[in-house]
Amino acid sequence: MTRFALLIALGTVALLAGCDYSAPTDTLAVAEAPEALIGTGGLSATTLTELQQVRQKTRGFHDINFAQDHGYVQVTDHVPNMGMHFVRFAWVDGTFDRQHPEALLYVDDGAGHLEFVAVEYIVPFEASASAPRGFTGTADVWHADEELGSWTLHAWIWKGNPDGVFAPFNSLVP
Repeated sequence: MTRFALLIALGTVALLAGCDYSAPTDTLAVAEAPEALIGTGGLSATTLTELQQVRQKTRGFHDINFAQDHGYVQVTDHVPNMGMHFVRFAWVDGTFDRQHPEALLYVDDGAGHLEFVAVEYIVPFEASASAPRGFTGTADVWHADEELGSWTLHAWIWKGNPDGVFAPFNSLVP
């Protein structure tokens, strides 16, 4: 069984079907200028707008309980330069939908609180033989994760990344 198949099997058991995806009104406010976190180098105005839309859509996930209530389940412990991965398996369906990231990444802030740092998109190899079309432009770089059996794309929209918003790893994450 591939790692991807195992993740799907585990996720199916834990899946919360039919969850409302709206964020609570008392969550962290979305910054007016996310460029301070995501940078602007090489990104088109359209890509920046798309990233801002993802930030707006995912702002409620700063509360890990909100994420879990909406079907995201933890699938990894801390991965160096990435964090902990929480996946919503219902959305691992072979399509790219920037408004519905398949995974959320969190880092323990040292005080027992999980800090939401990035989203990740996952498209299984079975669904796409080549890297999917993602954000507008050519700045997003999909990674062929052989172990996972999927194309993956990170977007560091809640924590700056000196290597770029779409880099798979972030040196600012321990």
